[in-house]
Amino acid sequence: SAMLIEYSDLNILSSSDVLSLIPAQTSEPYSTDIAVIDYTPETDSAEAETDPSSDTTAETDTSSDTQNDYGEPSSETPGLLVDMTNNEVLYNNLPYKEVAPASLTKMMTALLTLKYGNLDDSVTLTSEMNQDMISGAQVCGFVPGDTITVKELLYSMLVFSGNDAANALAIHVGGSISAFVDMMNEEANLLGAVNTHFSNPSGLDVDNHYSSAYDLYLIFNACMAYDDFSTAICQPSYTTHYTNSSGDAASVTFTSTNLYMDGTYSSPDGVTVYGGKTGTTEAAGACLLAYSHDDAGNEYVSLSLGSADKPELYSQMNKILAKILN
Repeated sequence: SAMLIEYSDLNILSSSDVLSLIPAQTSEPYSTDIAVIDYTPETDSAEAETDPSSDTTAETDTSSDTQNDYGEPSSETPGLLVDMTNNEVLYNNLPYKEVAPASLTKMMTALLTLKYGNLDDSVTLTSEMNQDMISGAQVCGFVPGDTITVKELLYSMLVFSGNDAANALAIHVGGSISAFVDMMNEEANLLGAVNTHFSNPSGLDVDNHYSSAYDLYLIFNACMAYDDFSTAICQPSYTTHYTNSSGDAASVTFTSTNLYMDGTYSSPDGVTVYGGKTGTTEAAGACLLAYSHDDAGNEYVSLSLGSADKPELYSQMNKILAKILN
């Protein structure tokens, strides 16, 4: 992060410009898609996926003449908004702060699956997929002996954020969870995600497992090169077909954990959230990466990390998304 902060007067740059700023002996591992964003320092001011209470509706400000006057995002929580069409950062707060990423971790698991796996492979699940699973962790409910394709596991993981699906993919692609975690950290290094270290493929709270808003943006950007990723994160629900441990055809429908997708929360007028990835753990709080378009078709990725609960999270995200219209 010191390297990035040193050049904090720069905005989005081409990869060649960025690499020219990095000493030759250290530049080789960095991604060709690396970007640098303005850094706003902290100042003094006067999966398991769980389900924190979400019984309040999205915040709106009916007292204002402007429907999209949502106010300013909290300065206490990391956030980021990038115009992907015009390669411009519209908002950032604590972008390099190291935080627990919860199930946003699964984007890296998806990236490695898409990069090194075969979506048509058939996987017979074992009890190892429940390794280190904690009580209350979000799971798809697969059992040892079930047979399922890599693609079905991938979509189940991204739509429903199943931790058992994440572990099953890690075992299949990496040979073991520990070997896959090594792959995750190698890939993070290649992407230039210097404030990231992974210790599992799911995002469950564990020591030495952290990332940052900026690094998660880099990972998302790499994932978007794959059509199956962009398709999966935009599904309001997904029906997974597999063969159960008794040899019978089975299916289960998973609903997206992204509450924009089912209408529980609404984005600001003029901005449509098409998908994204959620994450919630005790250490991480409630987190969301949203993929959206404005009415002109421009694409955006936005992140809000570390909210106390889901109502606060979606309120924060709307404050960030409203900046698209400013």
